[in-house]
Amino acid sequence: MSAMFRSRFFTFDIFRRSTILRGLTIALVGGGFLILSGCAADGHLITVQEVIANSRWTGRPINEALAKWGKPTGGVRHAEDGTTVYIWNFGQNSTYGLLTGTNTQLMAGGAPGGTLVTTNEYEQHTDTLECLMLINADSKGIITHFETKENFLQGGCKGFYHSAKAP
Repeated sequence: MSAMFRSRFFTFDIFRRSTILRGLTIALVGGGFLILSGCAADGHLITVQEVIANSRWTGRPINEALAKWGKPTGGVRHAEDGTTVYIWNFGQNSTYGLLTGTNTQLMAGGAPGGTLVTTNEYEQHTDTLECLMLINADSKGIITHFETKENFLQGGCKGFYHSAKAP
């Protein structure tokens, strides 16, 4: 055997036998794949619904999007190269009870000495769950990209994708 072949064989043999190196390699490759496939350049997580909507809308005329959603509520931004970003802001109100405290009292009767009764106190809150939809079109008015954005963990776009205005 040549010295070069034995050296390569020895290196691969050590790598194959070392579970730590294999584990690190798998973690680095897997982590890199998740980072590259799960997040856009701006760091937002891409959902399955967004991927499907992007594939459905890319290549279609912007006039179809304007017919479906009307005039962009967030405005229109024109770039120097002739591309345009159309922005719609969809929001829905969500009402929930927020626990503000508890009240514990000793009530007469029941067990010897009385019964402790705890009452939770709630305050009603209403928040707006927002979903920002951005559509890029080229200089010929053909859609090149579809994207939705929401505040992290807010869930505003989840309601949008299951509404009558869903893409």
